[in-house]
Amino acid sequence: MHTGSDPGVFAVVSIDFETNNGRIILINANIDTDKNQKLIQDLKEMSENLEITR
Repeated sequence: MHTGSDPGVFAVVSIDFETNNGRIILINANIDTDKNQKLIQDLKEMSENLEITR
C-alpha cells in the first residue's frame, strides 16, 4: 500500500499480489488538518468495506 497527498488531494493505492487485486482511492480534499476527522473516519470505513477477501 502507498499513500500520498498534495494540498487538496489525497490518494491511496493498494495491491494484493497473491490475488492480483488492487484498489485506488482518490479524494479531492485535504485530510492533513484536524478539521477533517470525519473524513478520516469515513476513509477507514471505506477501506474496511473494500477489503479484498480470499
